[in-house]
Amino acid sequence: MAKNPTRSEEETYRVHFFIISSAVMALCVWLVYQEMITRRPWRDFQIAWFQVDDARAKKNLEAEEQWLASGTIEVADPEGEETEIEVKKRVEELEK
Repeated sequence: MAKNPTRSEEETYRVHFFIISSAVMALCVWLVYQEMITRRPWRDFQIAWFQVDDARAKKNLEAEEQWLASGTIEVADPEGEETEIEVKKRVEELEK
């Protein structure tokens, strides 16, 4: 450090930093408010779509569980004829 500090070395910038940091903080708060509250009109549609998608997934899961509980699979031959195969018998054959 110099023995005789100059005017620029003695000057403090606390007020400048406070004003700039306050402005940046206010802009960040405003940005979050704009993004989360005023600029998301599709939020309600998004929530509704998630509910529809969830209901569809539950319906498909129930159908798959019923299919597994029934124990039969419909298989199409190369000729186009459909036949039913019992799953338990086929699993036992494959495990032998």
